[in-house]
Amino acid sequence: MTTAPGAERTANPAELRGESRLPAPVITAAVLLGLAALAFIVGASAATKPFAPLALTGGLLLGVAIWWRPLVGVVVVAAISPALAGLSRGIGLPGLKLSELLVIVAAAALFIRRPPRWRRTTGVDYALAAFAITSVGFGLYHITVGNIPLLEGRNLGDAFLVTVQPTFLFLAWWAASRGVQQRSDVFAVLRWVLYVSLVPAVLGIMQYFDIPGIRDFLIVLTGNAGLVGESAGAGAAVPESFRVTGPFPIWHSFGGYLLLPMVTATVMLLRGDRTALPTSHLLVVLLIDAAALVLAVTVTLLLWLPIAVIVAALFARRLISAVVVLAVLATMALLLFPEAIADRAEQQTSESAVTAGLGGPDIGFLQTLQYRFLVWERDYLPVVASAAPVGLGTERVPGALFDATENQNLSYLLRGGIGLVVAAWVAMGAIAVRALRHGLARTNVARSGALAIVGVMSFLPAAAQVWPYVSNAGLSYALVPIAGAVLAIEPRRARTDRWGDAEPDVDASLVRPGVPAAQA
Repeated sequence: MTTAPGAERTANPAELRGESRLPAPVITAAVLLGLAALAFIVGASAATKPFAPLALTGGLLLGVAIWWRPLVGVVVVAAISPALAGLSRGIGLPGLKLSELLVIVAAAALFIRRPPRWRRTTGVDYALAAFAITSVGFGLYHITVGNIPLLEGRNLGDAFLVTVQPTFLFLAWWAASRGVQQRSDVFAVLRWVLYVSLVPAVLGIMQYFDIPGIRDFLIVLTGNAGLVGESAGAGAAVPESFRVTGPFPIWHSFGGYLLLPMVTATVMLLRGDRTALPTSHLLVVLLIDAAALVLAVTVTLLLWLPIAVIVAALFARRLISAVVVLAVLATMALLLFPEAIADRAEQQTSESAVTAGLGGPDIGFLQTLQYRFLVWERDYLPVVASAAPVGLGTERVPGALFDATENQNLSYLLRGGIGLVVAAWVAMGAIAVRALRHGLARTNVARSGALAIVGVMSFLPAAAQVWPYVSNAGLSYALVPIAGAVLAIEPRRARTDRWGDAEPDVDASLVRPGVPAAQA
């Protein structure tokens, strides 16, 4: 009997497609058993936390959405999770922040889903993985030798930070860089990043104007009543305890989170880049985020923003325009919030009770630096030599005047010695180098985002001397995944025309009307 051409394909298509040959009743039974097991786990989770079933159900639905469209995972990791990084632990599931839970779900779903375009491993992947492994190694070492007793209250939090904080940064980078499949995905992620940044910013502005219920709401979210502060009245002078924090535990984290969306919006405005948002929307994002940043009145961030914009503008050849934009923003800040700025300026030029009472060095300016010098000299520098080899396992030195190092290098040195400090800066340096390469590529359609990353990271080594921006919620939890999305796709090579001149190879379908391709 002769078989007609194509008859085999018609007769057994499932086999040719590599599909399962299990009977339909078996597959149905397996699916029902799986759903029953998931339902049991979700229901049993109520014993640990009232909202645990809701959190698990939401996680499962999110995993399905990411399986259906990987871009959902990138948006969750790069836009939504950073905005939630300041929430206290235990919201949803015990021991985890909601932002960390979202990163785990997104990374797991993308790993299982394995999108069609799979990124090759880069130097940043290796550097962040080495950072994570180094941190885990030192954390386990200190837990093993007893430097971090697991069952002694706050030390459990220390152990968790030492062990897994860099791991979450690696997972966020990995998920963001692998979930991006095409250039239009980058613009979608940046659009979400910019829009979502408005939510924490508006909460911070409402906190300043003492909108009824906002303070209590932020206290519930962050679990930090002391920093949210007592009511001061709308428009009143901002005392030290009233500097706005938004949905973050402290103003440094709040401002650090807002920094990259602000610089990105500014660079897009300077370059006429409307690939993510129209000009009017970019202006709204910039003005609202800038108002929230000013109300946090953090000297480091108020210096960081103009420096980051100027560095990015130098590479984009928009320096004069950048200076004009910064001057306009500074003028508006002085006109709209004079009390907040004047009050903070007075604090910085007046000697505090702590530095006066303990004989801190008189450096003549910036009280916040005087205070830090006192804290470092009195509490932390004496233990540097003993911490250098492998660290102490915790940055909380017994008897310290202030329960924070106020310095990123000291934080990592105390946690894991010089090895952890080097691993951290190699990872950050790898991101900066990749961002610079993408920012210098004229054919990169996501050049604005890359230049914004370059600008922000140019001042990071200096900012890290007065606050641990890498290891705290805020900057790093936004910077790393956004960089993963923006830097995921290599810039296209420029093709050469018949005159020998380089011609940008940009997909015109990804550029909004009215924007020159070379600026996109």
